[in-house]
Amino acid sequence: MSIFSDRYERSTWVNSGTIIFDGKCNLGKGVRISCSKDAKIEFGNNFVNTAKMTLVCVKSVVFGDDCLVSWNVTIMDGDTHKILSPDGQVINESKPVFIKEKVWIGCESLILKGVTIEHDCVIAANSTITKNCTNPNTVYGNLNRPLHENITWCV
Repeated sequence: MSIFSDRYERSTWVNSGTIIFDGKCNLGKGVRISCSKDAKIEFGNNFVNTAKMTLVCVKSVVFGDDCLVSWNVTIMDGDTHKILSPDGQVINESKPVFIKEKVWIGCESLILKGVTIEHDCVIAANSTITKNCTNPNTVYGNLNRPLHENITWCV
């Protein structure tokens, strides 16, 4: 039984870049993917999304093997609009996102540009991640706060 409706959950796929599947991949209902020209999304083997993931890629988003992404998760490697300094320089460049092997991202989470999440980590539900999560086997909460260390989790 699913809490997401076959009738009302629509997926959107807008791809001008490259999307690579390195094995089995399960994208849930209501997934929205946007991959810009010259951008790359890569899904590792055994990638699972339960539903309603939003993935906006203007540079690069890479998932390692055995990743689990819960519902209503948003991952963005850019801001989609440029912000300019007074002299006209772009001050919010896009930066790649790397989610390493066996990472579980909890529901309602937001992963922003330039983030690397180390292997075997869990991102707690409703977290905003803006910086690297550098310690493997750690549960990270809102604003990259470590909540529990030396954990393991089962796929």
